[in-house]
Amino acid sequence: MRTVGEVPATRKEIEEKVQYAGMMFTFKPSQRVLASDNAEAKGLLSQAKEKAAEARARLAAGDLTAANALVNESYRLLSLATAMVPSEDVLAMERARYADLREGLAHAKELYGDAYDRVAAQEGEQAVVAYDVGQVGGLAREAEALAGHGRYGQANELLVKARALVDTALAKMLHQQVVTYTVDVSTPKKEYEYELGRYVSYEELIPVAIQTHAPDTGKMVLINRTVEKARWMAAEAKKTAAAGDYPKAIRMITDASKEVRKALKIIGVKTYE
Repeated sequence: MRTVGEVPATRKEIEEKVQYAGMMFTFKPSQRVLASDNAEAKGLLSQAKEKAAEARARLAAGDLTAANALVNESYRLLSLATAMVPSEDVLAMERARYADLREGLAHAKELYGDAYDRVAAQEGEQAVVAYDVGQVGGLAREAEALAGHGRYGQANELLVKARALVDTALAKMLHQQVVTYTVDVSTPKKEYEYELGRYVSYEELIPVAIQTHAPDTGKMVLINRTVEKARWMAAEAKKTAAAGDYPKAIRMITDASKEVRKALKIIGVKTYE
């Protein structure tokens, strides 16, 4: 099987690619770029047109290798340009993902902070692993600026990088650490606090497990969905505990722990109740 970058077997195949390249500039994605105020995307679109024109000229001159290379470059530039000006449906999806990633980053930093305090208290400052707070903050601010201009795809890429920095530090800090709790369930409140501690420990294992097992994209969708459900359940449990109904809060936080364990199982980590 030939790759896209290889010269097609026949002149006809190259002619078809060049012809289709010209047609692509009349399609909706290209028209969106032209109608937008994105100067960078328009510049890439213009370059794509130039490469397509050069490809036609080289094809007419019989230079199949050059024609093929030029038309491939035209496709690449056009793809970059249209990605900068997505459709409304794609934009809505990217906007929703941006909100999820922002919330996820905030939660990751909160988890890291809790783990940092606990490790420092138990093992000393030498046992903690720091991440570059300035870099993470800079990525988040840059993402916010891009999102403000509707460039959610690029913003999301930066938030993913920021989250990876936090998760990597947390994973290293918790690697080989054994978390222990003094079990005191003499009152409903203390039992709730114990179960809450167990939930937090399970949740902290998620980024560590992801770093270790590297689940594929399909699994990550299930993992994120399950973890988000667990976080919602835990938040509701905390509200119930704050209202003083500890017996109910215990059941709720226990159910949240079960959800996190489901996520760990999807990753490939065995847990025990």
